[in-house]
Amino acid sequence: MYVTRKELIKTRAKLLKEMNGYILKMGNVDIWFTWAIVGIPEFATETDYKMLVSDDAEWVDICGLFGRLVADTK
Repeated sequence: MYVTRKELIKTRAKLLKEMNGYILKMGNVDIWFTWAIVGIPEFATETDYKMLVSDDAEWVDICGLFGRLVADTK
């Protein structure tokens, strides 16, 4: 199955919003602060999400950051 770039961006944006929600629900201020500074701005707009997920290197970095932040809570 072939996924168009537009579909890929849309799916990444959905996933990133879900990752952001997960971080917020964790309730850990230190993790949230790191996420807000390095990952997703606190009041991210649709434009912010689109920009972050459109850049392949940025997407990989954000996914890695999410994984490290979540793993640190174990």
